Amino acid sequence: MRPLYPAAHHDRFIHSLGTYHLGKQLLAHIESNTEDDDIREFLNNDSLRNTFLIACLMHDCGHAPFSHTFEGFYNFTNAKTSQGAYELLAEEFPGQDFKVEGSFDPAPHEALSAVVLKRFYSAQLRKYQCDPELSARMITGCTYPNESNFEIAVHNCLIELLNGNAIDADKLDYILRDTWASGVKNTAIDIDRLVSGVMFQRDVNGKIRLCYRKSALSVLQSVVDARNYLYEWVYNHHTVLYYSQLLDRSLRKLAQHLGKDSDPDFFWKAAFSLEPFNGLVDLGQGLFLRLPTDGDMLHLLKRFSNDIPLPELDELLSHCPSRVALWKTSAEFRMIFKGNSAADSSYCKNIANRLPGLIAEELGCQEDDVIVITALEKHYSIEEGHVQVQTDQGVKPFTEVMGEGSRRNPVNFFYVYVLETYKERKQDIIHLIRNTRR
Repeated sequence: MRPLYPAAHHDRFIHSLGTYHLGKQLLAHIESNTEDDDIREFLNNDSLRNTFLIACLMHDCGHAPFSHTFEGFYNFTNAKTSQGAYELLAEEFPGQDFKVEGSFDPAPHEALSAVVLKRFYSAQLRKYQCDPELSARMITGCTYPNESNFEIAVHNCLIELLNGNAIDADKLDYILRDTWASGVKNTAIDIDRLVSGVMFQRDVNGKIRLCYRKSALSVLQSVVDARNYLYEWVYNHHTVLYYSQLLDRSLRKLAQHLGKDSDPDFFWKAAFSLEPFNGLVDLGQGLFLRLPTDGDMLHLLKRFSNDIPLPELDELLSHCPSRVALWKTSAEFRMIFKGNSAADSSYCKNIANRLPGLIAEELGCQEDDVIVITALEKHYSIEEGHVQVQTDQGVKPFTEVMGEGSRRNPVNFFYVYVLETYKERKQDIIHLIRNTRR
């Protein structure tokens, strides 16, 4: 966000504190609002309370430097010799199936956060009588099967409270915080009204549910609208994605430079693994790494910028981009390529991967002069069963109370960036893309 909104100097530590604060508020209101005596008695447990709050505080502790920009490097290797985040999670919790909604892997940073918490903070977990596996499931959003069991059903509600499908402590904090830090005029969220109306209740079938009072209906919709606004106009902004690509290219070149003949993946294993969480990692040449941050990565890139050409780093640091986007929104992309295979989400990535070479040939420039970035246009809606509302007729799905909202499936699209001198060739490039075969 920072290249687009320079005042957005918040970080994962501040976000983690905010998630902890919101989690503490949510849990307190659940304990006071929940009417079922058995559930209230079960929640009145310091061990369970501590397990949830520590998970809130540590849910992002495994994030890579520059967060999602570098997150994929946890599973990146050339020689497939280092453990990825999912393999580490399986090793740390043998015999446990960590899947989101039964079939999806959690995000790499979530998997690594769960591993870091259990492996390096076991003393603190014991001190506060926390359940390591439950904490890991809260962080990764992986609920337990067999919800007919009372204890498991309550645990699953707590998992959803931190990392659920639509609305949870993590999402609430980053939506509010990113909106505030960027200064965008996003949809207002009455967080106090929402938090004060949360509870655990049984639905008409006796299933224990995380739900909200009907007085919070408008706020629930506001959360969805605010999240969609951020994804469409901030996170997927052409400038944000371009600067992320500059970082990605620069780091890949640094990793290649620091790789060894006997171990080309040396840098990835040194910087994007559990090693720097556990102690100093020797990178050679008098350089050591521990708990790497954004600043550490920039320092390394600057340190070796005289040894290897890093033009992308120069662009990044000078805030003088050398390329321009030929279109600047997903809406413009859809209008330009309406009815063309480039706008077909299933073929979009395949076409985009071939475009740098094709466009460079058309323009008579170097392939590195062209950048094509694929993005995913996400439009969130509250789906059936994801959010429950306490009404006069009992606990009902949000979609039943409010009706089916407008749904749009996630759609792939891409941006094309060319050197300033070639922007006059925009129509030629569009014509080339339209005629690119699947």
